[in-house]
Amino acid sequence: WGGGAGGRERREGGGQNSEGCRRFVGISGPYNILKLIPFMQARGLPKNVLNALVAGDPLKQSPACRVLDLSPHAVSFLPKVSLFHGTADATVPHAQVTFSSSSSRSLALRLSNSPWRSRGQAGEWRR
Repeated sequence: WGGGAGGRERREGGGQNSEGCRRFVGISGPYNILKLIPFMQARGLPKNVLNALVAGDPLKQSPACRVLDLSPHAVSFLPKVSLFHGTADATVPHAQVTFSSSSSRSLALRLSNSPWRSRGQAGEWRR
C-alpha cells in the first residue's frame, strides 16, 4: 500500500507474501488521505492537484480506508503493524498515525500505534 517502489511492487503482484514477511520498515506518506485533503487545502494545495495525486480516488489510495474493506479473517493474516511519526514533520500531521476506533475495529489487536515527538527534521527522535 505504500507510495514507493515496494508498494508498487506489492500491487503488481511481486514481492513476498505476508507469511514470509517477519519484519519490514516502510517509509511512506499519509495513512488516511481523506483526512489529509482538508489539511492540505488549508495549506494552499489546490483540489485538482490533490485529485491528481490520488488518481481521483482517495478511498482506493488511502491505507486507512482500504483496511476497512478487509474482513476480520483477512486481517488475521496480516503482520502486526507499528506506525511511527515525528511531530516535527509538518507535511503530514502526526495525528495521521492515530486511527479512529471505527477504522481500527478489525485491527485492534494487530496495531501498535506510536506517535513520537521529534526535535527537528535532522532525525533526532524522542518518545
